[in-house]
Amino acid sequence: MKRITSLFLALVMCITAFAFTASAAEIKFNDVKETDWFYGDVMSAVDMGLINGKGEGVYAPNDNLIYAEAAKLAACMHQLYMEGVVTLKNGTANWYDTYVDYCVDNGIITKEYNYNEKATRAGYMVIFAHALPDEALKAVNNVPDNSIPDVPTSSAYSPEVYKLYRAGILQGSDEIHSCKPHENIKRSEVAAILSRMMDDTKRVKFSTGKEEQKPEEQKPEEQKPEEQKPEETKPLAIKTQPVSVMVNVGETAELKVEVEGGKEPYTYQWQKTVTITKSVTSDFVDEEGKYEGAKTDTFKITLASAGSIKAISCKITDAEGNTVTSEVATLTFVGEEENKETEEDSSASARPSSPTKPTTSIALAIKTQPEGTTVKTGESATLSVTAEGGKAPYTYQWEYYARYKKSASWSKIDSATENEVSVSQVSAGNVKYRCVITDAEGASVTSEECTVTWEDNGFLMYVEDVFSIQGRGTVLTGKITYGEIKTNDTVYIVSADGTKTEAVVTAIEMFNKIIDEASAGDNVGLLVPSVEKTAVARGNALIKADSDYKITTTVIGTLTLLSKSDGGLSSKIESGYQAQFYYASYDETGTITLPAEGLEPGATLEDVKVVLKDKLPRFLGQTFEIKIAGRKIGIFTVTEVKSLFTRPSTTTRPSTARPSTTRPSATPTT
Repeated sequence: MKRITSLFLALVMCITAFAFTASAAEIKFNDVKETDWFYGDVMSAVDMGLINGKGEGVYAPNDNLIYAEAAKLAACMHQLYMEGVVTLKNGTANWYDTYVDYCVDNGIITKEYNYNEKATRAGYMVIFAHALPDEALKAVNNVPDNSIPDVPTSSAYSPEVYKLYRAGILQGSDEIHSCKPHENIKRSEVAAILSRMMDDTKRVKFSTGKEEQKPEEQKPEEQKPEEQKPEETKPLAIKTQPVSVMVNVGETAELKVEVEGGKEPYTYQWQKTVTITKSVTSDFVDEEGKYEGAKTDTFKITLASAGSIKAISCKITDAEGNTVTSEVATLTFVGEEENKETEEDSSASARPSSPTKPTTSIALAIKTQPEGTTVKTGESATLSVTAEGGKAPYTYQWEYYARYKKSASWSKIDSATENEVSVSQVSAGNVKYRCVITDAEGASVTSEECTVTWEDNGFLMYVEDVFSIQGRGTVLTGKITYGEIKTNDTVYIVSADGTKTEAVVTAIEMFNKIIDEASAGDNVGLLVPSVEKTAVARGNALIKADSDYKITTTVIGTLTLLSKSDGGLSSKIESGYQAQFYYASYDETGTITLPAEGLEPGATLEDVKVVLKDKLPRFLGQTFEIKIAGRKIGIFTVTEVKSLFTRPSTTTRPSTARPSTTRPSATPTT
């Protein structure tokens, strides 16, 4: 935790919008008094060069900041913490593009914002809660769920708000620690948040529970058994790293790793890491002898065509569950033509020189261009490219052009360095891709652009809360997952037993304003007068008649268990294991069936079957948090949905909605 304190001063290098070199002693603000609650934070932030006044003698503590500034601050804090230096610069088309791109690539921002819009307290907190890793935001306060008066745990932003409260970054705006999530963030509050984010000695201690948590008092007792361990026991470590090799096509390439320390026996798992918008590690599985030794200390593979496999590493686990991962290595397979050229070059160097005959060579060119495609959200699209001419071997670098970028610039897809790449995303939209190919002599050529279109399955919203307005009817609140909704649209409410109830949405409200339509990502309230409040429960789903979701209890996907050090389980799980699966506003019991004998903490396994309790709409890419007794132990992402969606039958209860009444018009919020 002390690391962030030592890095604090360097943050001034990137925050040019707030930079000021004078000390607080040299500045006096007429609108910041010593009696103000934020006085100390403002002076401290000025001293460290993070913020300054808006004019001579004016700090303007009640002025609001915008989302673009939030993204810049978060990006700089994250890069400084992870790399020890800030290299980010302002963009060209929009000054904030560079920072927004960095935040998206590193999982700090996961939704679209209007970056020139004033930031709400909840919106700013959601960004800041992901600006530093969990290790830098450890809980120091006892803040039980639902103890913040205006932030129920059912709200979409509650995990981030509670995280910052528990870490001592936030303490609320009154005696009962109210958050006021929908108000805009002020300069006074930003000063306090920055100060506490980057200096753990300034974090506030308080409790909203009955008893204070005192984790530090138990530390000496937990450390005693470790002092009794034999000194000769060495930690698990890599003794010999795998080394990249190059072999002929058709020959067997081999990587070997050696470990020491820990407790035997060891288990091995060779794996490959691919980064699209985030790093994803997949295990090699020895199927039909293709990947020999995938679970041993020696990994072997044979390819029938020229190419390379990069970012290969081995994860080793000892008998006590300790793990270590080797450095990455590359396997390269070259064809006979390259070898002949090498042999001819060697023999030619031994012969007397003679007049050089001009040689004809084919210029490096794209032979097969990548082709665009259309897939459903959550599904993967595979793109491929082939080259000819030049001098092999070739190297490949795939690039993408994201929707949120305003300038005509391309970003590299880390580790996407083969002639084939698999891309996916869980939100609807279009993304352009291309591949830059370079031969052994440095010549390069860029493929044509191709577009991958992800289509959602139609409107979907999970109900977070249900209440009634006297004289108007039932209101369903929640965050729209996919699609859009308009006034007077017909929806179907899917209950936990799979029953569908027809209703008409007669009004849509967002942030206390009546609007005509809303789309994915919006938190809305939908008025459905024809439905009784008692007929709908939290966790029920809303879809339209043309939605193409599958209503089922059974899904297949990828299961990742947290390691013990990250708060996960201490032992492996077996088939039949039951836990609570959380998504959006609801949770339900799920039973896990594994394709293998067991899954250890910290490991990832594909093709895991989960049977959930409720019959609700499921979709590819849907990600559940898995918890036991409120403690997160893993993540499950859906890759296949069983049982087809059945459209509502004519026996579905018809809507008796009243006609919509005249109301003031409002500009739709996007």
